[in-house]
Amino acid sequence: VLAVANEGDGSYEAGLRDPEGSVDLISNLHGESPTQVEVHRVSLRDLGDDEDLIKKGVHLPLPLNAMVYWQDFSGLADVNFTEVRTDYRTAINLEPKNLGWSGDGRKLFVNLQNNNALVTIRFSKHGRRISTRIDALGLKDWSPRGGTEGIDLVQDDDCKLAKYNGFFSLRHADSIKVVNVDGRDFVLTANEGDDKGYGDFDELQKEDEVLD
Repeated sequence: VLAVANEGDGSYEAGLRDPEGSVDLISNLHGESPTQVEVHRVSLRDLGDDEDLIKKGVHLPLPLNAMVYWQDFSGLADVNFTEVRTDYRTAINLEPKNLGWSGDGRKLFVNLQNNNALVTIRFSKHGRRISTRIDALGLKDWSPRGGTEGIDLVQDDDCKLAKYNGFFSLRHADSIKVVNVDGRDFVLTANEGDDKGYGDFDELQKEDEVLD
């Protein structure tokens, strides 16, 4: 079975269009005819609504309430979310980026970079999908208790690592690799960091633009 991550990245031209993210499972690839190939799409709609996922710590770049604020009350000129607000579904915020199989082929781990989360799809020994769940990757702690070497936040020509109490960041993992050691699966993540931007809306902002 070939697994494909359908990111469903949005595009913005005078208005936002944002398809749902999903996963395709493609089988019978070695059949005699291309028409024998079977494609089963795994929807992410059942993972929960905005409130459910936010409570779990899943990052949603543009939940419905945020769309309402940025378009109707922010004062930004080029922000048009009308089309997606009309038929809004939480799954448009979920964007599968990379994936990998467990050692026994019974679990598919799907990385959602912009959501700082990992989806796990479980299968029976006969290949039937049993369940789908989502888990947040949590926050990176940059305080002395966080176990890191520190971070350089000063924009200059030097690199000085420092630790900051109360400072956390999203992991936003890009690539993942699943490895099996002594019968246990481990998901290795490359924590790139990322942000979304459409029109005049941008998640990425400088601190001095937000705080007085």
